[in-house]
Amino acid sequence: MENKILQEHKIKIVAIDDFHPTLTLISNIFKNIHPNYEIIKFDNGANALEFINNNYNDINLILLDIILPDISGFDLCRTLKNSENTKEIPIVMITAKSDSSDKIEGFEAGADDYIPKPFNEKELIARVNLILKNQLLKKHLYKQNQKLQKLNEIKDIFLSIASHDIRNNLTGIIGHCYLIQMQKYGQLDNKYLQSLKIILKRCKSISQLVDNIIDAAKLEAGKLVLNAMMSNFSEFLRQYYFDIITLYSYEEYKFKLIVEIPEDLEIYFDSQKIDEVFTNLVNNALKFSNKNSEITIGVKDYNDDYIKCFVADNGVGIKAEDIPHLFDKFTAISSKNRAKKMMKSSGLGLSICKGIVEAHSGKIWVASEENKGSTFYFTLPKREELVEEKSQN
Repeated sequence: MENKILQEHKIKIVAIDDFHPTLTLISNIFKNIHPNYEIIKFDNGANALEFINNNYNDINLILLDIILPDISGFDLCRTLKNSENTKEIPIVMITAKSDSSDKIEGFEAGADDYIPKPFNEKELIARVNLILKNQLLKKHLYKQNQKLQKLNEIKDIFLSIASHDIRNNLTGIIGHCYLIQMQKYGQLDNKYLQSLKIILKRCKSISQLVDNIIDAAKLEAGKLVLNAMMSNFSEFLRQYYFDIITLYSYEEYKFKLIVEIPEDLEIYFDSQKIDEVFTNLVNNALKFSNKNSEITIGVKDYNDDYIKCFVADNGVGIKAEDIPHLFDKFTAISSKNRAKKMMKSSGLGLSICKGIVEAHSGKIWVASEENKGSTFYFTLPKREELVEEKSQN
């Protein structure tokens, strides 16, 4: 496998030694391995340095003697390793000087390997081929990484354009649905109003999915930006309760929603992102709850710096072995209830909740027991400086 990698590439090696028989021997050794090996020979440092500086992109390896007529091999090695253009070219020192101090100085100068004279032909080939293989693999990985970065940029552009277009269309659909629901264009009977609720709920689901995909990409890239400010969290919860009651049909889910709202609670948060957190947690509760279940959302004081929000259900609960992986990306928690309802998930919801909460300098966790239900908790800061302190750390 190693030889195949090397034989697929044109290998250019610069050999620098003031003893011509050594240069001839090195040239013959590598020409006998494979015709792809090209040895460029120099008997002094100055000419070698000029050639390397002009052809650094094509050079795979440098074999360098320590004793040269015009410059020390150590100094030449340092010069090459300190240059941005040539620092990645592997250098193997081949010399009759075998003192340990010379080896140490060679490695300190930047040499990648050290072979004493007289060298063993097989050892020289083995060491050089290992370095060459590693260098070629490194170059290959670098090129692949560049391609991946380019693809990632294309993906970001696509997600940005797609999410913008999808959201614009959803906004129009939702707006007209609300106008029809308010019967601005005439009276509707209950079956039409019920259908509108379903349409609104599906639009909300699509909007949430788009948000999840965009947020997952931003979290992975470390680019999630909060639009946070000091706001009335009590008013936020009241509006959220109204939205949930409007979008989720009682006839379909038959659940009781309880909201515990404190009076005039001011905290520092991004209302759109925390809406996502609550929606993901409420959707999760619905997936794992039976008909006529209760879901409670609310907030309590946690300590001097944070409040504690929660979403509680009396559903099927979560197995103890699943809890440690619950907030991992693409985690799918199995349950008979979920299979029965044929509900599917992107597997991103809880990992996004974790990312959003942590961006607020908070934490998220769950308390659950099988067949008794689950309660998800997360904390939010009371003051802006708490988030700033976290970002500085």
